[in-house]
Amino acid sequence: MMVTRGVGIRQLNQTVLTRFAGAISPRFIKFNSTSTSTTTNATTTSTNNNSNIINTRLGKRVISVEKDLPDPFIGKKQNRIYFVVYGIGVIVSCVIIFNYEKTGSPILTSTLYYLRRSPKAKQILGEDINYAYNWPWISGPLNVVQGDINISFDIKGNKKVNEEGKDDFQYGVIKLRATRASKLEPFKIHDFKLVVKDEYGNSSEYDLSNDDGLEFGF
Repeated sequence: MMVTRGVGIRQLNQTVLTRFAGAISPRFIKFNSTSTSTTTNATTTSTNNNSNIINTRLGKRVISVEKDLPDPFIGKKQNRIYFVVYGIGVIVSCVIIFNYEKTGSPILTSTLYYLRRSPKAKQILGEDINYAYNWPWISGPLNVVQGDINISFDIKGNKKVNEEGKDDFQYGVIKLRATRASKLEPFKIHDFKLVVKDEYGNSSEYDLSNDDGLEFGF
């Protein structure tokens, strides 16, 4: 009798729980569904409203120019000046680069090496013969490929023109002219001179192609 009563109580409890769950769940699900639907509808409505606002703003946007566009022909004179200055700058830069390449040529290296060993050049200029300035300028063509050399440049030594002067060294100008018919032939020296001016402006030329015990060639 006790077993039957216990089983009956369990069945009753399960029945009550089932009915209670059946009564509560639809409402809960309905509530959640309604909340989710409401949230989704609100989000969709907000998105649509934002899209409408953006589209409305873009549609009503008016591009206006408060001042006149610049005329490209107003500063024609100034633009020409800029163009000329730019062109001069490019030309000067190219000239400096080409001149710098000349200073590194083996022809000039051999010439300076010869001058530093030449007794005649050392007698006129002194020791430490080198370019006259930190930025030497090489005048004339120096085209080894075509076999055309006709250059001149300033040099100086440590010999002083005036013993009282501290930096008054002897300056001179080297003039070199040489040609060759083809790459297989050596250069023929036509002119290799050292031109020196005294303190009175008088020029003196010295032939360096025939120096004692030295032979110049390249």
